[in-house]
Amino acid sequence: MQVIDYAISVHGQGLVDDHIKSASQGAATVENIRAVLYSQQQTLTGDQRVVVARAAGGKNGWFKSVGDMEHVAKEILAPNFAGVTEGFKARVNNLLIWAQTVHG
Repeated sequence: MQVIDYAISVHGQGLVDDHIKSASQGAATVENIRAVLYSQQQTLTGDQRVVVARAAGGKNGWFKSVGDMEHVAKEILAPNFAGVTEGFKARVNNLLIWAQTVHG
């Protein structure tokens, strides 16, 4: 929910909606993704998460700037880290281990 809202605040609803529509071959929109996130369910399905991940990434990704990604990491991911999947935690922890290792 926060990631979508932050993407909209940075890039505008039109661009975020275009990316979601493209990533889902027109099956999803930013409004129906947000409707799920603001409903009692508050959780996207696995397929919906794939759509959002595809929409957010790529050449023209939503958080390509260091400042935008720092905001996502510090203000959205870190406070909610306890609730993420074990697979995601492992990826983040492996990245942190790699970043703290002397290379070369």
